[in-house]
Amino acid sequence: MTFLMRQSWTDAARWHESGQWRQDTLPGLLVDAAAKNPDGIAVTDGDRRVSWRRLRAAAGRVADRLAGLDVDRGDVVVVRLPDSAAFLAVSYAVPSVQAVAAPLTRSTGDAELVAVVERTGARAVVSAPGLRLPPGVHHLAVLPDDETFWTGPDAALPPAGYFPDPDAVCEVMFTSGTTGRPKGVMNTANSKLTGLRGLLGEFDFTAEDVWGLVAPLSHNAGWLYTALPALATGARSVVVPRGDAAAMLDVLSRERVTATFLVPTHLV
Repeated sequence: MTFLMRQSWTDAARWHESGQWRQDTLPGLLVDAAAKNPDGIAVTDGDRRVSWRRLRAAAGRVADRLAGLDVDRGDVVVVRLPDSAAFLAVSYAVPSVQAVAAPLTRSTGDAELVAVVERTGARAVVSAPGLRLPPGVHHLAVLPDDETFWTGPDAALPPAGYFPDPDAVCEVMFTSGTTGRPKGVMNTANSKLTGLRGLLGEFDFTAEDVWGLVAPLSHNAGWLYTALPALATGARSVVVPRGDAAAMLDVLSRERVTATFLVPTHLV
């Protein structure tokens, strides 16, 4: 895929000078959160409670595995995993090797996934085992419920020799396709986090909040407005199951969720 950033670099320089664009990246925010509160709970995912230290270590191991597959700057990595703590770890790992994450919902079929791989020229796919991919595309198999994902030696994040660029494309998030072919919306860390800073600037969110991950993490609503505020403030996030109203309410209440993003269907 050829990445075209339709922006004036003169404007970009001005945004840096004004402080709207900074040197923050998602791996950097994770490193900061883990340094400030290593043993605090970063994610509650069912019965699993993952500390910031553990989340960083898992992301580091995934990053090392991607680097071992020669995934490098600008390479697209398609991610099809259920909303989970593992999804977060993988999503923080991909940009740490300067690759571009292309998240898809868990319900995305194999044929549709392969079409995205071909359309983006993806270098690798992170998903459950058993996926058949075109020749030359690496498959990193991940089972989010497998405890081995969370065990192993700590790894550097970013891996040695990699320095994420906050102005390089780090994400391609596809639109729903309700009015046509889904469009791959490209973002850099700065274009993504600038919107996040605006949200955080309007509300008094702190590390004491608990964020409910209800909207799909492969969509901007779930990613930018729930997962990333938790990351930026060092707050705990909770994976909330969808489809069963009683189960959703039980988790929101039991985990004392204080902030979330809900579409009208969720509310109904």
